[in-house]
Amino acid sequence: MRRKEREVICEEEKLQIIKECQVCRVAFAGEFPYIVPVNYGMKVERGELVLYFHGAMAGRKYEIVKKAQEEGKVIGCGFTMDQKSGLTDGNTACDYSYRYESIVGTGVVELVEEREEKKQGLNDIMKHMTGREFSFTDDMVEKVAVFRIRVKEYRGKRNT
Repeated sequence: MRRKEREVICEEEKLQIIKECQVCRVAFAGEFPYIVPVNYGMKVERGELVLYFHGAMAGRKYEIVKKAQEEGKVIGCGFTMDQKSGLTDGNTACDYSYRYESIVGTGVVELVEEREEKKQGLNDIMKHMTGREFSFTDDMVEKVAVFRIRVKEYRGKRNT
């Protein structure tokens, strides 16, 4: 990281940024890069950060991950999220800056197959977005794809 004075080193502070953000942009590699904004849920499990997001059981992100899993391949992804952003004024162009808190990371993305984990992942998403707990029927989870990112590395940065 070039601007070390902006790095967020404290693990609790990085997790707080993740908890406060609303949108995560997930990037997949392929013939061409593909990036998609998603709402997400998160948890820390045995010291590992896990992110969940959902989508249709069709479409580009679903096909990328499903194909890799069927072929026994691990599919890496990149992700980023940010908040508290805004332009700061200056007298000259070089005096202007931008406020933000951000997280950038990498991980392994997988389709969640097990029904109870799908329910928990969906609940984690809803809890993150609404602050409330929800329950899901078996029928509900059969109609949606739930993705899990096992985060391998992430860094925080802020300019406030």
